[in-house]
Amino acid sequence: KAMERFPQDPELLAAKAVALARLGDTDGAIAFSDASIEGRGDTAYVWLARGDVLLARKEQRADYCFEKAFLLAPQDWLVLWLAARIRAFYHQFSQALRLLKRAIELNTGHFLLWLELGNCQVSLGLVGPAEFSYKQAQELNPQCRARLALLDLQSVGIGTQVLRLLRRLFR
Repeated sequence: KAMERFPQDPELLAAKAVALARLGDTDGAIAFSDASIEGRGDTAYVWLARGDVLLARKEQRADYCFEKAFLLAPQDWLVLWLAARIRAFYHQFSQALRLLKRAIELNTGHFLLWLELGNCQVSLGLVGPAEFSYKQAQELNPQCRARLALLDLQSVGIGTQVLRLLRRLFR
């Protein structure tokens, strides 16, 4: 609906590019991403979306796009969080972890940052730090999913943790 009303809006074009990329239409995605940049693509979101599309296309230039987004919003924890979620979507958990730590430096009081940090830590097999992160998230927002994540952590044995880590290493 929004695309019908605002067909040239750069951020809407960027969002459409991400949707197409994640659905596997990387050619269509890059076309929409190009249009978003050409149409006043000077927002952090447009560059995050471009990075997302390039990651879907398995292109190395994605890093440039993320750096451009960070330059446009240097003290914005939300941009770092979004970038971390994109990295995590593409199983780049170490890079996501680094971004989340930077975001937490800017905003220690938001439960979503701690929750996502815990998710990345679990994906990397860092169970102890993940437990701490989930506890922080739960303290900040008792209604968030951190409680469930903590229960899942408690049910995971050392053997399961080692198997997860080995699977990730041999992907």
